Amino acid sequence: MADAARPAAPAGWTCVTVATVLLILFCKQVVSGLLVRPLETMYPPIPELSADQPLPSALAACRYVVVLGSGHADVPDQAATTKLSEAGLARIVEGVRLARLLPAADLIVSGPAVHGNSTHASVLARAAADLGIDPARIQQIDTARDTEDESRPCAPWSATRRWRW
Repeated sequence: MADAARPAAPAGWTCVTVATVLLILFCKQVVSGLLVRPLETMYPPIPELSADQPLPSALAACRYVVVLGSGHADVPDQAATTKLSEAGLARIVEGVRLARLLPAADLIVSGPAVHGNSTHASVLARAAADLGIDPARIQQIDTARDTEDESRPCAPWSATRRWRW
């Protein structure tokens, strides 16, 4: 009976070893970059534009700039921009850059509260206001739990618009 169980042990170790190697590979920036590159190149990035340059027509027609949630730390007595995670800060800075290029566009920020703290949307909104966006232009989605939830409230605003540049 003990002999019948022996072949499973090498197969088990092989599975664990392969899984560990794959995990380590996928954590490397080179490998993950190669895997995500086809998705990132589907749509061109919004170009860097100066204030005196005309906007591309598709960008000029944009009425909403959406900044999806990422993360923040609720640290008392700190500015909203310092509470944001690295990704959150990068997202709001890009959102503010686009909102400045599009003065007629609303800035929509999203993200729920975690553990009863401030909502992520409110921290993003405060950061955007601190960076010069008029609070009247900022809308908050604070009930979304994931990216799919974040996109649902945007659907009515975007139903009649094309999203490609």
